[in-house]
Amino acid sequence: MNKEKTTLTTDEILKRLDQNEPVSKEEIDFVTPKQLKHLLRDDIIENSKYSINQIATECNITPSHLLDFLNSKKNMNRNKILSLLIVLGYDITKTRQFLTGLGYNGLYARNVRDFIILNGIKDKLPLDKINEKLKEGFEDTLC
Repeated sequence: MNKEKTTLTTDEILKRLDQNEPVSKEEIDFVTPKQLKHLLRDDIIENSKYSINQIATECNITPSHLLDFLNSKKNMNRNKILSLLIVLGYDITKTRQFLTGLGYNGLYARNVRDFIILNGIKDKLPLDKINEKLKEGFEDTLC
């Protein structure tokens, strides 16, 4: 009988650590920022209704900078990454995972600006509408 290797979810890892239970590296499928960027690139190419140029324009990023970011040649700031994830239609969980996986602060619900962004993502608002909500709340826009 062939047993498949199972790995722990992030929640399971955190629960074990919180309960002071052992966790071995073999139980974790580690993800690198480079892998996450390739997943984003694949989502844009395969699943998005937009081209690279359209997404870059909507996020106020040059297409070459977006491609360089996706190919791990350049970095982008948190606002640009949030803009990209919103345009791609990612939900709250996936957005938080990508942000933290890329080394940025996740969305913090007790921060006014992040709360507005979280509500926009939850309501599936387009990027321009989330930026309007941020302006209404006297917060910095994403782009």
